[in-house]
Amino acid sequence: MNANGNVDVVTPLNPFNIAQLNYGNADYDVRQSFVMNYVWSNAFRHLTSRGPDALVKGWTFSGTIFKHTGFPYSIWSSNATATLQGSLFGSTNPATTTAVLANVVGSPNINCGSSAAQLVNGLPNPCYSAANFADPTNDFGTQRRNQFRGPGYFDTDFGVEKAFGIPKWESAQFSIGARFFNLFNHPNFAFPNTNADSPDRQSADDHLRRRSGCGRITKSNRVAREVRLLVSNQHGST
Repeated sequence: MNANGNVDVVTPLNPFNIAQLNYGNADYDVRQSFVMNYVWSNAFRHLTSRGPDALVKGWTFSGTIFKHTGFPYSIWSSNATATLQGSLFGSTNPATTTAVLANVVGSPNINCGSSAAQLVNGLPNPCYSAANFADPTNDFGTQRRNQFRGPGYFDTDFGVEKAFGIPKWESAQFSIGARFFNLFNHPNFAFPNTNADSPDRQSADDHLRRRSGCGRITKSNRVAREVRLLVSNQHGST
């Protein structure tokens, strides 16, 4: 398992037919992505010629916007993986283990969004359940790697800065401002529980009634809003 909760496929899932199961989406495969960076210097003076320069001049707004669809992941079977490891097949090192992917039963939802982190009528709302998967019993399974998609991602950072001239020092400016990271305090969630054999147990956050069974999201991958104050002094050469 990697830091994002996905199975790292670093060895053949089926050593007798590599292409059968290893052929799939790359871990970094993102189908749609939007990235924007912007800087608006002397913003208010571009809008109006009125007002004193000390008040209107020198404002700068900047920021970034990131939005993309979810990364792919696989559903694995801890029971089948443990059975193979008990037969001395594959590594027991979590970084290089030969994971066995669970067989898909029926047509579960392959796109798992942020709703899997919410409660509906006080009950968990998983993207799918353990009933949608079965442990392989006499082969290496039928699920190809990375056929499921995790939650999308959105983040925007914003900065505002006001520059002041320094008397008798034309090439120098004194600036104050602020940087807002995750401006809208938007939650971004990690992958759901990808272990088809994971028991449905209540987490330590009992007051939130969160459970950690298959298909449920219990972790976020982005910090809350952060504000940093900025003070700077800029001057050119004489």
